[in-house]
Amino acid sequence: MMQGIKTQAEVMQPQETLKRAWASVTPLDRITFLWAFFGGLVIHLYRLTNFSMIPETPYFFYDQDNRADHGRWFLHHITDWTGWLDLQWLNGVIAIAYLAVACVVIVRLLKIKSPVTGAFAAILFMANPATVAMLHFTFLADGYAFAVLLGCLSVLSVQVLFERGLRATTVGVVIGAILLCLSLAIYQSNLSLTAFLCIAILIRAFLECDPKVWKRTAALLAMGAGGTLLYLGSVKLINVPMTDHAALNTMGEIDLAGSVEMLKWLYLDGSHPYMDLLTYPTALGWQLLGWLGLALFAGLILMLIVHTQLWKRPLDLVVVCVMMAAIPAAWWLINLLQPNAGVQNPLQANSSALMWPVLLAFGEYAAARLREAKRPAMPRAAQLAQWASWVCCALLAFHFAIFDNQFYTLTRLTYEKDQALYNRVLSRMEEQPEYQFGMPLLIEGAPEQAGKTTDFAEFSAKISTYMLLLQPRSNLYGDGQRMFMNSFLNADFRLTDEETKEQILASEEFAEMPLWPAEGSIRVIDGVMVMKCREAS
Repeated sequence: MMQGIKTQAEVMQPQETLKRAWASVTPLDRITFLWAFFGGLVIHLYRLTNFSMIPETPYFFYDQDNRADHGRWFLHHITDWTGWLDLQWLNGVIAIAYLAVACVVIVRLLKIKSPVTGAFAAILFMANPATVAMLHFTFLADGYAFAVLLGCLSVLSVQVLFERGLRATTVGVVIGAILLCLSLAIYQSNLSLTAFLCIAILIRAFLECDPKVWKRTAALLAMGAGGTLLYLGSVKLINVPMTDHAALNTMGEIDLAGSVEMLKWLYLDGSHPYMDLLTYPTALGWQLLGWLGLALFAGLILMLIVHTQLWKRPLDLVVVCVMMAAIPAAWWLINLLQPNAGVQNPLQANSSALMWPVLLAFGEYAAARLREAKRPAMPRAAQLAQWASWVCCALLAFHFAIFDNQFYTLTRLTYEKDQALYNRVLSRMEEQPEYQFGMPLLIEGAPEQAGKTTDFAEFSAKISTYMLLLQPRSNLYGDGQRMFMNSFLNADFRLTDEETKEQILASEEFAEMPLWPAEGSIRVIDGVMVMKCREAS
């Protein structure tokens, strides 16, 4: 008896608990995490060791990042853990660690078995340019990455507890809804990532002839709907008025006509808008590789439908076809629900980053499942498709790594050009006889960078087609120009109030000023340092 009590006490000790937790981590989990974490460090090393800017950096270089007015009321509670400063190495490594854990969850949810497939899936998710966009918001990167992890965990909670009966499923749905709510309260577009992950899981469940597939579908739908409604309800309880930025002040309202127009653009527009977020092509070959990946995915599904004779279950077949067709809509789900939010930006593209792990997972599943096919051609075709998916994804991982570092290099160069430009601007301002430290500043427009027609500008414009954060000529706009000079060039300009600004822009003295960089484009008017880069708007 005493021996039993002693054993139980030993089991409760921290070291024993850690041993049991470590034993629950499979070799595949470890391989996936290590490939994701160290692969992410290598691919994004340039960003982690160099300072560069995006348009929002001057505003939030040192800030609590409380974006409750954007509906992101949980964001600053996560980023507060690492401080309120743009620390590219610290925040970047923490973000990569969160994403590496998310890769482990994704591999489990997609039922990947092979270490090679798991490693491929991890490195592709980490190399995807959507991760670049995340890491460029260095001051928010760890928060955004944590939101991705929460979205994946919300699906995992349902999947794990579903197998334990109705009561456990209900608990899983509640936990998943809470996790999804917190994920959306960090960044709303993670709804798209969660939706696509659910679709991939359900397609496989239908192809596996899962007898509980409809109950599983209901549980995942309940979690998604519950988490979304819980989030919208939480937003209504926030005392901070919602901003009209990206139509966030209409969040939760239904715009059916706008949603229909978004669907027309997504499915009927000849440019195939989802393809850019699938491959980020800088050359035609990468675009074609993306089409090859989609063809492989469709071919694998078709082979599995034939093998399982899914046509004998017409309702299941229709559902699978609808879910296949709904994949692009899942990528754009947040825009469909909030059509006034504008075109999807790279930070909202984490859902498309799932496409390649899903292709790899279905390639592995088809190759294993079709070994039992009666026709010898079926397993050979499945194995060929799996090899093709590996080659396709290996080439894309290489392309993404190059694209990522081209983007990093260009943003670094753009930052250096901005620094050189605003050094010249500040020097001209300090030459004005009326200049005083701490005086108000008014810059109308933005100074143009030299060399708009150079190869640098042309290539950066090409990359910015797919990565909207990159501004080929300057990363500074609006009041960011004043904040940049204050924070990075040791100036101390104050913001000009709106009434004074309107009076100056309407004055004859301003109208007579030439445009930058001409002599006289900077002068003091009524005690305000004024710089004219365009005519008054």
